[in-house]
Amino acid sequence: MPIKAQSAVEFLSTYAWAFLLMAIVLVGLYYFIVLPAQSIPPRCQFAYGLVCEGMSVGTNSTSTLVNLYLTNGQPYDLAGNVIATASVGNYGTASATCATTDIVQGGIILCSIPMPSKVPVGNNVAGRLYVNASVCLSGPVTGCTQSQSVSYVGNFTTQVSANANKIPVSLSISVSPSSFSHASAPQSVGLNAHVSIFGNPVRAAGVLFTISSMPAQISASISQGIALSDPNGTASTSLYVASASSSGSLTVNAVFAGITATNTVTLT
Repeated sequence: MPIKAQSAVEFLSTYAWAFLLMAIVLVGLYYFIVLPAQSIPPRCQFAYGLVCEGMSVGTNSTSTLVNLYLTNGQPYDLAGNVIATASVGNYGTASATCATTDIVQGGIILCSIPMPSKVPVGNNVAGRLYVNASVCLSGPVTGCTQSQSVSYVGNFTTQVSANANKIPVSLSISVSPSSFSHASAPQSVGLNAHVSIFGNPVRAAGVLFTISSMPAQISASISQGIALSDPNGTASTSLYVASASSSGSLTVNAVFAGITATNTVTLT
């Protein structure tokens, strides 16, 4: 064997353990540092009172938003405006008013908080959450005569995404029947709105039903303007068509968290 080849073999034989150790260290760094940093799941938790159902921190070319989807987990309704504050590491603190205005027991709270400075996409961030609300101590929020200010404290960790849109709310409205003869009035039409957030159906979401377009020859009204969704995320009411002298179309809307879903009822 040539001297150079023999020297190379001896070198590899002598230091093979060092190369093996280095490979093990690099693999360990990847699995315990790099990989977890790439796949950290969102985590959000409050000490009491509120249940964090979902959250995200997203950044686009102009801003960073902290989005929260919370449930009122205590045996009291929340009355009036709910204010949420997020503190994100070294990137500042900001507050925003949540939706909806009044939150029943088990109802949802939606908060979208614009941060004062942008957080780089891909960063792992941790922070604190503060939610200020008024708890109705005298019963349902509709007849609240005694309330008390309460602060809820929580924390979160997540990885910043490239999506700085508001909380991902999905809303649709269906009508049944969707059409009927105008001569059959008066008649009721069922209206069902389905609400989901982060892809999950939402219970106790307050959905506003409205008529946005109605021709003069038709007289109709919504039986219950605001309806709460059931555990499947469906809020239900009805459209009462009192009279119709000729054919035409009605446009009905479902509104939740600033999003509007539209459908049409046709009278032939």
